[in-house]
Amino acid sequence: MKSLRKDELLLYLPYLKKELVGKHLSGITLLEESAIAFRPSGKGAKKFVIDLENENPLVYYEGEPIEVNSLSSPFFEALKREIPNPYVQEISLLNDDRILALDLLIVNKVFKEEKRSLILELFPANANLLILDENKKIILAFRSKGYESKRPLMKGLLYEAPKKVDIQKEKSPISFDIDKYLAEAKQVEKVLLEKRKKAKFAPFFKEYKRQIKRAERKIDAINKDIEEAKKHLEDGKYGDAIYMNYGEIPAKAASFDFEGESIALDKSISLSANAERYYRKAKKAKETLERGKTNLQKAHSELEDAKAALYELMHSDEASLERFALEHHLFAKKEVSKNQEFGSASLPYCVTYNGVKILFGKNAKQNDTLSFLLETSKNHLWFHILGEKGSHVLLKTDKPSEEQIHMAGELALLLSSKEDGEVQMTLHKNIRKGNVPGQVLLKEFQTIRIKNISKEARNLLLEAKKVSE
Repeated sequence: MKSLRKDELLLYLPYLKKELVGKHLSGITLLEESAIAFRPSGKGAKKFVIDLENENPLVYYEGEPIEVNSLSSPFFEALKREIPNPYVQEISLLNDDRILALDLLIVNKVFKEEKRSLILELFPANANLLILDENKKIILAFRSKGYESKRPLMKGLLYEAPKKVDIQKEKSPISFDIDKYLAEAKQVEKVLLEKRKKAKFAPFFKEYKRQIKRAERKIDAINKDIEEAKKHLEDGKYGDAIYMNYGEIPAKAASFDFEGESIALDKSISLSANAERYYRKAKKAKETLERGKTNLQKAHSELEDAKAALYELMHSDEASLERFALEHHLFAKKEVSKNQEFGSASLPYCVTYNGVKILFGKNAKQNDTLSFLLETSKNHLWFHILGEKGSHVLLKTDKPSEEQIHMAGELALLLSSKEDGEVQMTLHKNIRKGNVPGQVLLKEFQTIRIKNISKEARNLLLEAKKVSE
């Protein structure tokens, strides 16, 4: 799959702006060393992927969830620190070239808003991702370049876009097929995830291949022992022959003939000791055959189990592999993180009052989902008890009545185990995510006073159901 040309990026840009501008990019996941996925806020599980594979860099947004846990790298950890839950203000093409610029807004550690720029240089064989501060100075670069480079890219330096080399003017395509591009990107992602799976679970594949070889070697060794034992099953008759010919065998004889067969003797021991040795060999051979039959069956079972496990590994997705790892004790439990995807445990609750939905969370995770992930209008009203920890409440209408506003306020108090008090109320566009789960920063708000909780509010709360994805 070829990377997009500048004119194709121009046609792709409106689609990206429509899907990403005005949303938070949360749930950042390192898919592979050069591939990063974000989960944009809004209803459902979607992903925004940046693949900086050096030959054909890709950037795409699609409606399927992030299905794997994040890997880790120094750059990735730094990226998470520099752009925590960024809000996308604008996306543009920079320098009339293959460079996408995402204007971001973040909340820093002291709860102040700061501007950031995420720069994607989508040049084949020279792709890069950079984070800039509001003065366009480089904070972070995926592929840094030192002072010896013609275009240094280092922390603290002012970012300069590469100079355009117009060898031949690109011809604008008649159209850009977004669906085709996304389908091709999906195939690239499939290959990437398969590569990631093999790398991440390489010890498992190696272990079961080792078990297969070990079982095969064991089977070969057992079969050799069985064949050797079969040669000595009749050795007991040689012991009998010695006793039957005891008086006729010369002293210190190395062998004697019996019924046309030469029977070997050990001259250093007595005839009776030779006879006992033959009896022991016959007994051992019989025991070896019996034990070999049991061991052979066990070894074949081990071989089939290892082959079945390897087949399961090769045909499983990553989530299944992690469950498999836990079930078979291949990882310490602390090494396999649980899937943190957008699932039912993080979904808030919903009630309907006078034909309008009122949403609320019961914990920090549900509050974050309600306030920053679910699709909602910037003009919907958001509620929270004043000055205390409590539930986030969202009134899903652009034109709320006084009764609906009062009911949302009552629910905010009731969910915070209060019978009366003050409730903050603001438009959804005025809220920003803090650095702590469930924390919200408000640009502005109004306060409403609730003197008591009505029976209607209590009954309404009993009807609450989880929001469907």
